[in-house]
Amino acid sequence: MKAASEFTWNVNLSDFSGSHEYDGYFSGVIDSENLPEFEKKFRSAVKKPGIANFAVAGEVCFWKNYYSTERRERLTYRTLRRFSDPVVWNKFAHSLKKLAGDFTIGNFSDMRHLSGFDGGFAIPLTFLSFYDPDNYPMTDRHIGRWWNSNKRRFGYSGLPDFVFRSGVVSGTGEDDAISNYNAYKGLTGFCRDYSSLLEEKTGSKWRAADVEKAIFNAQINGVVLSPLTEVILPDEGIYLNFSDYNPEGSVLILTIDSFHKSSDKEKSGYSPEFSIAKSGIGPESVRLVMENRAEIYGKLKSNRIVWDNFENEIINNDDLRFGPDFSGGDDSGEYLPAVFRYNGDFYDGLDDEGRVRLLSSDKHFLIISACYGLLSPFEYVQNYSCQFGSDNAAYWQWTKNKTLSKILADYVTVRGIKLIFDFTDCDVESYHRSIDWEYVEKETGVEILHCYHEWAEGDKALKFFGEFVNDVIFARSDEDILNLDYSLSINNIHFSRSLRPDKEVKPKKLQNLQDIIDSGERDTAEFKTSIFWSENPEKTVDDKRFWWLGRDYSKFKIARNIVSFLNSNGGNLIIGVKENPEDDSLKIVGIESEFSKLDNRNKDGYRRKIVDEVINKMIYPKDVKNHFSRYFAIDFHEVRGEILCWIQVFKSEDVPFYVVLRDNNHEGRSEELFYIREDSSSVELSPKHTGEYIMKHFCRRW
Repeated sequence: MKAASEFTWNVNLSDFSGSHEYDGYFSGVIDSENLPEFEKKFRSAVKKPGIANFAVAGEVCFWKNYYSTERRERLTYRTLRRFSDPVVWNKFAHSLKKLAGDFTIGNFSDMRHLSGFDGGFAIPLTFLSFYDPDNYPMTDRHIGRWWNSNKRRFGYSGLPDFVFRSGVVSGTGEDDAISNYNAYKGLTGFCRDYSSLLEEKTGSKWRAADVEKAIFNAQINGVVLSPLTEVILPDEGIYLNFSDYNPEGSVLILTIDSFHKSSDKEKSGYSPEFSIAKSGIGPESVRLVMENRAEIYGKLKSNRIVWDNFENEIINNDDLRFGPDFSGGDDSGEYLPAVFRYNGDFYDGLDDEGRVRLLSSDKHFLIISACYGLLSPFEYVQNYSCQFGSDNAAYWQWTKNKTLSKILADYVTVRGIKLIFDFTDCDVESYHRSIDWEYVEKETGVEILHCYHEWAEGDKALKFFGEFVNDVIFARSDEDILNLDYSLSINNIHFSRSLRPDKEVKPKKLQNLQDIIDSGERDTAEFKTSIFWSENPEKTVDDKRFWWLGRDYSKFKIARNIVSFLNSNGGNLIIGVKENPEDDSLKIVGIESEFSKLDNRNKDGYRRKIVDEVINKMIYPKDVKNHFSRYFAIDFHEVRGEILCWIQVFKSEDVPFYVVLRDNNHEGRSEELFYIREDSSSVELSPKHTGEYIMKHFCRRW
């Protein structure tokens, strides 16, 4: 496998600063036509003694791989700044030569460290591949992408000390995988060294042949093999001193926890010195943190916090202890620092390199957690499952009275934060909305940049956010960060000083609830006495086709009204108001009488029932639950001494909605019904008129 047949690029090397020092190498454009001739000359040159020849190898390698403007701007700053020091380059060049002659873990680690990419893989091996392309034929822009996507298949949940891979993983068949696997000629030496490393770090008794077989089978079959699942941090990361983290800068990174969590290397006992309570926030903020954590703990243990698929995830809370992290006294819990506990998409992008860099960084870093509220990055947390879900009880616990926002504002004030990077945009929009951004900005004067990826949506953007933090924010001074032009995208990240329109919390109506009631039912207002368990369903059924719904008919009527508002101009559905058919007068009766019918007999339980048994169950598309705030706001208000439920429904601009009814007791019948709002009624359209309405109102962009 010759490098000439693998490498193709088109770069004008004469633009490189300092090219005049290397006569004949940077005078023209390298392309597929003159590549073999250039490579022959290059290979001959780099085998001659002299630092300058090694420099040529490094610079050509750099320009080969970072051909795009975007990547060149980001990595030129990092790579060439380091190698501008002749002493550093001299040491690196000789470590490269040593590694090429004796490929061991120790030599690789030395070379990687001197390259400035202690946690990386593709960049250091790029230098090696270009230095000795016959023995190390690698095309690394593909390798990096492949390794990031597949490392978990090999059992790595963190950064390995050493990684071997080579070749372009471009095929999907077994033959392709075998071919790429055998591209690395130093495999035997690697397996020998890595088996020793495994025994040292994990106590396994694997031989070199076992390592080779395990990695090969993992690649072919996607099998995660338990002896390779132990996280082996770099030597310098084993003895991390979290007390070293003492940020004094003015930039704050705000992100979220993750569903995926590590349990490796847990330790008993809580260390309060790394907690948000010790970050300098005031006594009132500390009280809010600890009291609400205790409330969350109680609700988790009694299963009063629910989210999608929570039934299968709450087993993770079996070992959750009422420890000091929840204001309790049980010290038997197992803990990990938050940034090492979480290993979801954001933290995958941040990588162990970013975690270690954070320790010595002057950047502030906070994590929003549905369980813990706000977390410092090295605060000790237990393993748990808890999400905000569709504005569930955890969400209300942390957002009522602006709790999270007040704690964040306090931190911003006492720590002198000037700029917040908001990396909370994900599939669960409640995280993005858990902070009252306008309140924080008004209270502190801080500048807030909401970050969105240009093409990756929701959770898919989180990994890019983590990479951006490591590659850009950690690599620059506060002064540089504060002076960047955020009207331009950086690494495909777009910055906005306001929430994106589809992420905004819809504004409450300026009119008050009493005004809406006094104005009576109309095209944007509907009143219902109750929502659950119709006492006399035969008297409430106004569409005899659906008599089989029985006591669920009242839920259908709610779903019908919601869908009609979605497909029209939005509206207000108010529950707890009774209409007198004789004179059309309205009486406020409230909803508290329905609380006795709930498992959780309060407003949270009522709201949960609406979401679970009406919106999630009867309204299609089902994906509406992942974009809840885009279409709904559910509030509770007291009017004349009675509690009313106010459901604000916002007009759908691009998605038509249906009511879906399924009867599992009568031959599995299913109905899909399309409604719009006309005057004060929800009107069903026929299939023909539904199609015409959708074409007119939802397909205008075509």
